[in-house]
Amino acid sequence: MQHLPQKAIQALKDRGHTGSFKLSGSKLYFDNGKIFLFKSASRSSAEQLIGEAKSLADMSTALPGICPELIDTSDQDDATFYMITEWHDLGSLSTEQIKRFGKDLARMHLESNETNGRFGYDIPTYCGHTRFKNQWNKSWIDFLNNDRFGYLLEEICGSNGRGDKELWQLGQTLRDKTVPALLSKVDVKPSLLQGDLWAGNASYSHTTKRPITYDACCFYGHNEAELGIAVMFGGFGSPFFEAYHSVYPKAEPVEEYGQRLKLYELIHHLNHYAIFGGMYRNGAVSIMKSLNKYVESKEN
Repeated sequence: MQHLPQKAIQALKDRGHTGSFKLSGSKLYFDNGKIFLFKSASRSSAEQLIGEAKSLADMSTALPGICPELIDTSDQDDATFYMITEWHDLGSLSTEQIKRFGKDLARMHLESNETNGRFGYDIPTYCGHTRFKNQWNKSWIDFLNNDRFGYLLEEICGSNGRGDKELWQLGQTLRDKTVPALLSKVDVKPSLLQGDLWAGNASYSHTTKRPITYDACCFYGHNEAELGIAVMFGGFGSPFFEAYHSVYPKAEPVEEYGQRLKLYELIHHLNHYAIFGGMYRNGAVSIMKSLNKYVESKEN
C-alpha cells in the first residue's frame, strides 16, 4: 500500500494533524514535525499484525504509556489491514529506567485482570513466527498444558512424538505431573501479558521520556509467566525483578518461585527450538529434566 487510507487521514485529522504528510516506508511524516509508524499487510496475511494491534490497544488501556499508542486500524472488511501508532525515538534503558519499567509492568498486570477469570485471548497472537491460538480456558494449568506445551511439543516432535522421542516423553511427564505439581497450589489470576518480553522489546522512549515495550503478542495468563523470557535472555537484571516484585509480590509458595520461572522460561526454549531448530534443544531438555527431577524428589 503506497497511499494513506482516507480513514487513517481522518483519524489523524481528528487528533489535530491537518497539514501535508509523506509516507516513506513505515514512517509517516507530517509537516508539523510529527512522525507516526505505519504498518500494513494484505488481509489474508495480516493475522500477526492484527494481533499486534489489539495487543497494543489493550496494553494502552491497562496502563497508558507503557507501549506505543494505537492511533487507527482498518475497518474489519477492508482487503488490506493497516495500523498506525505513535512513533518513538528509542534509546537504551538506564538502571533507574529499568526499575521504573519493572514497576510499570507490575501495575499493568495488577490492573488488567480478565473479567471472566479466563486464560487466553480473543484472537491468535504470534510469538516470533509461532501462532498461538490462545483459546479461552478457565484453568491456567490446562491452558498452559494445551495451548503452550502441548502445542509446541507437537510442532517440534510431530504427532505422537516421532520426531524427537526423548523430548516428547520428557514433555508428557512435564504436562502430566510437573505442571500440576508446581501450579496447583498457586492462586493464579489472569493478567494481560505482553507475551514476548525480552530486553530487545523494551527501550527508553526519548519521545515520551519513559520506558516502553513493543512487538507485543498479548494473552491473559499468570503474571509470573511474563518473566520467563526475561530470565532466558537476560538484559534486565536484578533491579528489574526487585522493582517488579516491590509492586507485585511473588506468589505463594514463594520457595518454588524459581522453579515456576524455569517452567515459564521453558516455553520460550521450546518456541525457539520450533522456530530456529536444534540449537535450542539442549536448553529445553535440560530444563525439563531439572523440573521433572525436582517434582519427583518431592514425591519421594
